[in-house]
Amino acid sequence: MRCLILTCTYLCLFSDLRNTGVVSEPLDMTPMAYDDQYINCIKEMEKNITSTGLLEEEKSKNKVFGGAWDKAALEWKERKKKHLPPLPRGFHDRHAIAILVYTDKNYPSNDTSFPSRFNEAVRKSVTSRDSYMSNFHFKSLHFYLTTGLQLFKTSCRQVHRGIRGVHFVPPSGSDISVRFGQFTSSSVSPATAEIFGQDSYFNITTCYGVDIEEFSYDPSEKEVLIPTNEVFKVTSFAKEGHQFVLESTKRRCHYYNCAYIGGEKSQTCIYSSASSVAAISSTRHVHLFREFVINAAVLGLFVNL
Repeated sequence: MRCLILTCTYLCLFSDLRNTGVVSEPLDMTPMAYDDQYINCIKEMEKNITSTGLLEEEKSKNKVFGGAWDKAALEWKERKKKHLPPLPRGFHDRHAIAILVYTDKNYPSNDTSFPSRFNEAVRKSVTSRDSYMSNFHFKSLHFYLTTGLQLFKTSCRQVHRGIRGVHFVPPSGSDISVRFGQFTSSSVSPATAEIFGQDSYFNITTCYGVDIEEFSYDPSEKEVLIPTNEVFKVTSFAKEGHQFVLESTKRRCHYYNCAYIGGEKSQTCIYSSASSVAAISSTRHVHLFREFVINAAVLGLFVNL
């Protein structure tokens, strides 16, 4: 009888866990994520996308993406007729449309929204440059979303993120770095974050998250969008409720750069602490100029006037 009771208890617990649909996933550096930052190749990428018709091709091959993009394009067209927030230099229509696409959590439905499909592809569909070229079908969206966010000035702030259906497992050991490895929605409002789920819950200090409230389909969510490459430390974890406290390291790292025009995946994550990609590029140019001056002096190319 006792054996029967224990068996029934086990089966009931197993059934409850199975019915919740909650899965466990590690919280780590997500080395399989597609995290291209397009450093020093933005203009060339833009030219390639335009000349090859890549955006239109991807829209035609994926009707859900095409529908989401066209819907967002109409929304942005209407917003431009009214009051627009101040736009950063270099920010254009496709950047705004990409952000709108990402915030449309109800298209084509709540259960299978396009943003969730896109993030799944960002996290898991790319293992190398070859697989990016053949298996990743949102190249244009990833480019415009990434480079659009890069144009905004950011500062460190406290945000919150609630998740349904996933129990994230923290890394073992101390002083371990983690990334979300996707474009990560968060909110300055704890109550809003809880609406999206409490199977895992994050209190986050982000230094690269962008306030996209005025570019969202639902401004009431007070959304801050964290880029794929921001690096955090887990400073606290409570198993009860799978609650995390993440602190930005004020650093970012990426494995990919300019893959569409030939860049291969790096074997290690390439770190940067610059406030923007523009700053990274300018820093590299300063180093190159310094090397040029030194070499020129050695070769006697400069003369006293």
